[in-house]
Amino acid sequence: MAITPQDLQDWNSNPVTKLIFSGIDESLHELRAESCLRATADETAMRASFVEGLAEGINALKDGYYAATEAIGGEQ
Repeated sequence: MAITPQDLQDWNSNPVTKLIFSGIDESLHELRAESCLRATADETAMRASFVEGLAEGINALKDGYYAATEAIGGEQ
């Protein structure tokens, strides 16, 4: 079954989808605002790396959605 631009538009306008993406954006904001400072330099570096990895994962999820939107929209 192929996904159409209308399928993506319907999914994107769904209240559950909007709530999920809102939560994702809020989580990203909270991650970026949180201090990574810990008791030692090693702990601080590990926390900073962990937070950056989560942020990159969140952005990759959003980028994947936008890439799918462009790819499907471009097939018309």
